[in-house]
Amino acid sequence: MSRFYLHQYLPPSASRALWLDAETLVVADIMPLCRLSMKTAVAAVQDGTGLEDETAFLRQASANFSQAQSFIPAPGAHHFKTSVLLVDLQEWRRRQLHTELEALAALVQDHRTVDRLLLNLGLHSQFDMLDERWNTECSNSETGAADILESASILHCELSQQDARKKLPKGLWRLYDECGRCISGQLMPAVPQAGSAIEIGAAGNMIRAER
Repeated sequence: MSRFYLHQYLPPSASRALWLDAETLVVADIMPLCRLSMKTAVAAVQDGTGLEDETAFLRQASANFSQAQSFIPAPGAHHFKTSVLLVDLQEWRRRQLHTELEALAALVQDHRTVDRLLLNLGLHSQFDMLDERWNTECSNSETGAADILESASILHCELSQQDARKKLPKGLWRLYDECGRCISGQLMPAVPQAGSAIEIGAAGNMIRAER
């Protein structure tokens, strides 16, 4: 639920934050995200899952479905991926969106493992759509590392899943392995579970990171 409170982690002067899950790698300039025109509080890559998952989840997990179902987005709405999130902190603060998310979390039992659904439901799946290159999945070993890196700006690999190494192209595994050595001095897949909130400065550089 750390993503609920990015506006509190970063100083009031911060206008935007880029959330990156621990299993992501930035492989291109993030300056375009700084310049991106946003209409909502969150920009993300569209996910393929549908509203059936949300309804079933709320029926099973909520203590009061009649109250919780008000969070189901309108027909035709899309899910967004939560591993890479660009957040307009000013809009988030103005609308006090963390209170909406807290209200939903209070209705859901054992919500710690369903952060993705809580964010989609709590924000009513309202988001600015980012190109897939900003959250490129790299779990398909049939695609070469060079091809993936050429089309990606931010990579997301599910390294915490079983047999993750076997599914990754060798070049990508080596890249993650080298980054792991630089950050922790240890070999992957000792992947930290927490994500990072990175404030984007006026020049697109990363000013501050919270773990």
